[in-house]
Amino acid sequence: MNIAIKYSAGPDYQELWAREHGELLREHQRMLYVAMTRARDHLIMIGTLMSGKTPIKPNTWLGYLHASAPRPLFDRPVEAGSGTISYAYPPALTMPAKSTGMQAVRNDRQQQAAGDLDIKTIIDNLSPLPRSETLEWKSATDFIHQGKEAIGSLVTRTVAPVSPITRGSVLHRCLEDVTKTGTYDLDRIIMDYPDIPAMESDIRRSFISDVRSVLNSVLGRKEFGWIFERRPDAYSELPFLYKKGRTLVSGIIDRIVIRDDIGHVIDYKAILIENDEALAAWKDHYRPQIQIYCEAVKDIFRTRSVEGSLFFLDSIRLEPTTKV
Repeated sequence: MNIAIKYSAGPDYQELWAREHGELLREHQRMLYVAMTRARDHLIMIGTLMSGKTPIKPNTWLGYLHASAPRPLFDRPVEAGSGTISYAYPPALTMPAKSTGMQAVRNDRQQQAAGDLDIKTIIDNLSPLPRSETLEWKSATDFIHQGKEAIGSLVTRTVAPVSPITRGSVLHRCLEDVTKTGTYDLDRIIMDYPDIPAMESDIRRSFISDVRSVLNSVLGRKEFGWIFERRPDAYSELPFLYKKGRTLVSGIIDRIVIRDDIGHVIDYKAILIENDEALAAWKDHYRPQIQIYCEAVKDIFRTRSVEGSLFFLDSIRLEPTTKV
């Protein structure tokens, strides 16, 4: 089981990504080989060259062919019309001046050129390739059971026409700033959401008042002070890459606090809890996601254990869900 933190000083994240990226390129080559070898009589491939010193863009079908050929391919351009230059194998593929279809005429020089280039070498260099061992990529949110989406409508204190997603994002950004700087600048943050400044002034004021009310209630509770305290062993909006079996899982954890060799994962939810039944349903709904977060944190920080909780901001409730 391997894990890595994006942007960390360690090389694990880069190594995992480089390995997966290489396998992805090999899969592209396998697809190209299959597509090329399905042609019966003629194979016509259309593309463009870049301007500059490196006209052939890497990791494209043309780049793969050039890398596989014993000598450069298509090195004799032919003017094929205004603004168009064609390259062909065999070289200098000519078209009749008044052709009514895709007709090609080969001359003796082209036949000779065909013998200069070993097509078998090209095909052998493209194939065989090792069997694909591509890992499955998932987001941590993919582990939420889709069957539980219908647990009820999302209840928030949002002000129309602000969407719950925008409202939740603004709250997340404010809490992130608090953990990093000790305060938040709501006016600056909402400027990153064009639909908010564009609202009518009274609606915008209502939205700002709503957000400030939630933040003041959450940050004003002493029992939650440890969550937002600035300390060297706490992290906000931490991106990670985690290998779980044959699956690579990515995600961003809202808040992590390490205390006494115990990791605490806190996931913010801008949801208003109406009753105990709704609370139980939401906890069941998000538990698989929090489980992944806890497993990743335990391996990243090597803590004795990790406890995961959902923080329902609108209800000011911190609810434990998972322990690893």
